[in-house]
Amino acid sequence: MLHPISKKIRYKKSSRILHGTRVRNPFMQPCPFDPDLSRALVVDNDRATCDSLAMQLERTGFVTQTCAQPDHLVESMNGERYSLAFINLHLQEVGGLDLATSLLDSQSVEDVVFMGDPESSDTLVRAMQIGACDFLPTPVQEQDLGMLLERIRQRRRLKARIHRAEYRHSLLLQSIPLIVFSIRPDLTLEFINQSVTHFLGYSPEEAMARRNWLGYLIHPEDRRAIRSTLRKAFDEGSPFSVECRLIHRKGHIVHGIARSITELPCDPDDRANGAGRRVEGVFMDITDRVFLEQALVQSAKLKTLGSISAEVAHEIRNPLMSIAGFARRLNQKTPAPELDIILRESARLEELLNRIRDYLKPVNLSRQGCSVNNLLSNAAALLATEMDARSVEWRVDLDHEVPLAMADPDALTQVVIDLVRHALANLADGGYVNIQSASSERNVLVKISYLQCAPVSDPDRLFLPFEEDTDVHGMPLCSRLVRNMGGVLDFDQTLGKRSIATFTVSMSKVDTAPAPLEGSFVEDGASTVAAEELRHCFEPRSGVLSRQLFDDVFARTVRASNRAKQSLGVIVIEVDGIGVHSTHNGQFHAKKSLDHVASALAQELQQLPCNILARYGDHEYVAILPDTLQDEAATLGETLRQAVHDLAIPVAGPEDSRTLEVHIGVSAFTPTSSTSPEEYIAQAYHALDTAAGREERRAPMGSGISA
Repeated sequence: MLHPISKKIRYKKSSRILHGTRVRNPFMQPCPFDPDLSRALVVDNDRATCDSLAMQLERTGFVTQTCAQPDHLVESMNGERYSLAFINLHLQEVGGLDLATSLLDSQSVEDVVFMGDPESSDTLVRAMQIGACDFLPTPVQEQDLGMLLERIRQRRRLKARIHRAEYRHSLLLQSIPLIVFSIRPDLTLEFINQSVTHFLGYSPEEAMARRNWLGYLIHPEDRRAIRSTLRKAFDEGSPFSVECRLIHRKGHIVHGIARSITELPCDPDDRANGAGRRVEGVFMDITDRVFLEQALVQSAKLKTLGSISAEVAHEIRNPLMSIAGFARRLNQKTPAPELDIILRESARLEELLNRIRDYLKPVNLSRQGCSVNNLLSNAAALLATEMDARSVEWRVDLDHEVPLAMADPDALTQVVIDLVRHALANLADGGYVNIQSASSERNVLVKISYLQCAPVSDPDRLFLPFEEDTDVHGMPLCSRLVRNMGGVLDFDQTLGKRSIATFTVSMSKVDTAPAPLEGSFVEDGASTVAAEELRHCFEPRSGVLSRQLFDDVFARTVRASNRAKQSLGVIVIEVDGIGVHSTHNGQFHAKKSLDHVASALAQELQQLPCNILARYGDHEYVAILPDTLQDEAATLGETLRQAVHDLAIPVAGPEDSRTLEVHIGVSAFTPTSSTSPEEYIAQAYHALDTAAGREERRAPMGSGISA
């Protein structure tokens, strides 16, 4: 039985008070043990010895309990924990060593001090082996007890410092903006820090669970060199620093430098377990630096090309005109086949000079913060007919966390369309096109990838204006537009059984946009919307397009449908009963219910990648349906109504059988140059009001659906 001797409690200063709030040092992670001694347990069959030692401990600030009958001590602890346990080595019925082992195993005590007069050194050795921290001879002298407690305090303070140092090291290792890794000879990961999630999209657990994960992520063109470098590091222990490319989980390329860390001596435990050499190192992301270097190189090339081209054009144009003039006059006097050849080749050279002149001419652009996801959706809508006509499998993969890009929306849309058309022109049978958005630390990325492609023999000449092959005439224009917007257009291809080609457009983020490159004319458009208002393109909980962006996206979609001569469908969706639902359940639950409704609507609309769901009012949504006829839009509207009905969200509670429903108005027709976006909304609302019984006459071009 435990007998309390004292209830004195020592309060520890483990935190400081700042403006009424308790603030902890983030590095002061709680230790797995109490570095200060506060509670003690004394176990001895002699009650007098227990009480005497307890009184001495009380004078040093302990809260002490004693036990003279230890046979059922472990069962009677009831979850209590003690800093120290003083146990007599020669207990009756229960041996002191066995009792100490049970208390340490159950974590009821943190440290054990044995008492008594040891008969032999073997007993002390056994005591140390089970985890005893010290020995106190009996009878207990106050001086001996004080020295023992001071030794224990010093050891605990040292352990606490070691623990804090390990925690600081772990925190730094996990938070540093580098990927820190440790690899075994079979290329499996022994360790990787949390930064891998930010840079490559994988969690550390996923990376370490997959065999040869790192080898799988290395770009195919870099794998042989990296494997050779790692093998040399394992065999010879030589350090390395090599530039390589890794593939992000979402498919885009991450440029970086892999560098080994100076090898540390092998851990004795690892050597005993037969563990071989490990390679430890870091991976530094240099993607933004690579894009900046490419931009500077392109700018320098273009500047040199401009100087040379201007001089060449000047030197060639005058004699060319003279030759062509003489050939025409001779042909009028004495026609000959050779003169026709001279005239034809002169015309070809003149066309080449004009192409160089047009390529070097600056383009006026209006850069502003724009949503790349919206631009890609619009471009995909315009190209859907062409891709479907060729039976090409295609997909739009948008990252909804992509920030705004600093670009001209119309120019960037034209670039995407030209790149996709180039991909279609070079696809083999069974090809596949993927349109993707992503982001790096400072840039927004647009990727156009296509599989089963015809190889490009000389990728470096793809963006030059000198080629006469009509398939690449759009590529120089794309390169010029991207460059004048302060971005970089890159091309990469991987040849093999599954040939893959990828165009990557890199544009600066709104808040990190650099100054435009020399030679480009950029002016801020009057229609630029404040970056802070546009920062969140999609609502965070439901993924619905925000109201701030709807007008701009819808207006562009109407213009695109007009240019393509395609029917555009619009569905206006009004959630019925949300007012009563908010009154009965509260505003928080009403917002949550609207999120469920929006998610259900978005899931149905995602059957086609070009469909967009946007917020229009507090409880109203608008679905934009490119290339959709009236009947198709009406059928989809009924599907949306049924999806919300299936949610069965009660309006007021279990006693009320009503559920949240939606009224739907549909409008679809082919716009003209004079069609305004408001016409679609007005006709859809007219149809919605009719379906809800608010009017007697139906809208002439819309159709309504009501619950």
